[in-house]
This record gives sequence, structure tokens and C-alpha cells, in this order.
Amino acid sequence: MFDRILIPLDGSPNSEKIRHWVVDLAAELKSAVDLLAVIDPSKLQSVRRYGTASEMAEQSAEELEEEETEYARSYLRTQADWFQERGVTVAGHVVTGDPPEQIITQSYELNAQLIAMTTRRRSTLVRGVLGSVADRVLHAAGIPVLLVRPGDVAGFKDGGGLPGTVVVPIDGSDFSERAIPYAEAIAMSSAGRVLFVNGRAPNASYAQFAMSDPAQMPDHEGGHAAKMNAYLDSLVKRSARHGIQAEFHRSWKTAANAIIESTSESEDRMVVMTSHGASGVRRWLLGSVADTVIRSSEHPILVIPPEHQQVTYRGQSARRP
Repeated sequence: MFDRILIPLDGSPNSEKIRHWVVDLAAELKSAVDLLAVIDPSKLQSVRRYGTASEMAEQSAEELEEEETEYARSYLRTQADWFQERGVTVAGHVVTGDPPEQIITQSYELNAQLIAMTTRRRSTLVRGVLGSVADRVLHAAGIPVLLVRPGDVAGFKDGGGLPGTVVVPIDGSDFSERAIPYAEAIAMSSAGRVLFVNGRAPNASYAQFAMSDPAQMPDHEGGHAAKMNAYLDSLVKRSARHGIQAEFHRSWKTAANAIIESTSESEDRMVVMTSHGASGVRRWLLGSVADTVIRSSEHPILVIPPEHQQVTYRGQSARRP
């Protein structure tokens, strides 16, 4: 599923925490890892490292870029050693340009199936790879993106491990179901389980009006609880036929709060969800819900992109189910 995983790093301890969330999953799925450092020309003056003030003032942009590139290569070699010691095939890449654009470009150039990165900006190597850049990558990537807020915990158990529970938000739409194959594959690799979560629409009355098929996508306040339970139970049984332990949870809380609550029950949980990005006002699983979960949860969030982001790049389709 994820033959190649692209990990942007900026030299900070926070960006490096993504390693612990990815390494065991990569080893289990036999994924190759590509480490990426992006030299941002607009930030070169602020990352000068050597020499006196007068000497640094005389450095040309080309000299600064060459100096920073060599530093980045050395840094990535150290990071690559960490992955190799844990049995993961890894390569390092240093490029120059706008960080989010380069992350997206390299994901296609390297034929990556997943981008994994932290979301808070703490940069000492090449400033600008995290924070707002993570937002831009999330909303432009044509492949799944794994995002983690770098808190005190770096990894599921003992600084590593695999998820014991994969939480899948479901709103009854075919679009939300696109996350299920990814969640099942991860659960199978970790001998874990899948938890389907259904929450209340942010505006229940509007959601009920906007739904094109209320029978298939019943709303809690519309008296269709039994139908939703039956629908969720069918997903559980479908996973069971694949040999995957699964269950469902319905909540009267709003979608984002229901998802966050489900992840907070234990440390070994991750979320796999779809996001409509800038479109999709006809479902409750909107980009705003994904954004809220990403910004509020300390657990890893795997976001499956919408169709309109899955574009063709230089003749190569970005759709990699």
C-alpha cells in the first residue's frame, strides 16, 4: 500500500519525532523511506552558520546555498543511519526551492504513496518546512498525508510500536468509506482493530436538508438511529470477513469531538479519515472537521485526499489506492 514514504525534515527535534510514528509501520509494510530536506533560498540569510559577521556578509547566495546543502546532506546521513539501524530501507534527498512546492514535487518524482510530517514549526536547518507548510501540503497533496502534532509522546508505545486501534470516521457517504482500505491494511499490519466512529453533523438540520440520500445517510436527529446502526454494523461485518477485528461507536457529539474523544481513550490509536478540503458542503466530514482533529489531537492523523487533489503530474497519475 505504502511502497515509499516521504518524510520532510527541517533539522529540529520536533520534526524528527515523526520517525518514531513511521519506522515500525514502514518496517512491517516493507516500505522504503525517503528523507527530504528543502533549502529555502528566501531563508538562507537567517541560517548562516560559520564565520565572523563580516565574512558572512560577504558570502554570496550561491555560497550560502552550497554551505547549507552540505550541512543538510550531513544531517540526512545521520537520520538515514537511524532508520537503517532499525531495518528500514532509506535514502536522503536535498533540494532547493519553496518548501511545500518541493515536498509535493518530490512526492511525485520519487513515486511516494505517503507523506509523513509533523505540524508545528520548529526549524533550525531549513526554516519553513513545518507549520503553515504542513497545511499547504495537506491541501495540495494528491496522496495520503500522515500528520502528527509533536507533543511529549513520540510513538505509540515506548517511543515506537504500531497502532492498536485505527479510528475511522464515517458519515455514511461513499467518500468517507474510501478511508477503510487504508485503515484495514494498517490494522492488519499491526494486529490491531478498526473502530468506526459516527458523530453528529455540525449543523444537524442543515445536514439533514442537504443529504441526497437520507435513507443511506441518516441523521441522528432525524430518527434514523436504527438505520445508521445497521449501516455501521455492516461495515464491521465486512471487516470481519477480511479477518479484521472491528466495532463501531456512535456519538451525539459533533463529528470532530466524537473523533477526538475516540482517540483519547488510549495512547495506541491513530485516525484514518478523508477530507473534502475546499469542497464538499453536502457532508459533515468536511475539511474543517479534519482540520479541527489535526490541530486538537496528539495522535497521528492519516488524511486521504479528495478526488479534486488527485491530479496527474507529468503524465503520472497521483491516484494510488
